[in-house]
Amino acid sequence: MYSTLLFEGQHMVYELPAGRSAWLHIVQGQVTVQDTVLTTGDGIGISAQLAVSFTAREETEVLLFDVGVPVEVEPAGPEV
Repeated sequence: MYSTLLFEGQHMVYELPAGRSAWLHIVQGQVTVQDTVLTTGDGIGISAQLAVSFTAREETEVLLFDVGVPVEVEPAGPEV
């Protein structure tokens, strides 16, 4: 888990290791992720990307969770 305070116009990039996902939560403020604007209380999941990239639209506090590798479900065995 990472926490940061950003000023208006500040840009952050967090590189995701191969196969990992992330959750970005906006504690307070406003950011742009690609073409999506997120505000206080919003969150977004990021997967199948090389990085999480966002820009503060005003003074903002965010939490970034590196949630790891998606869980693979093994197929069920034959019923007995």
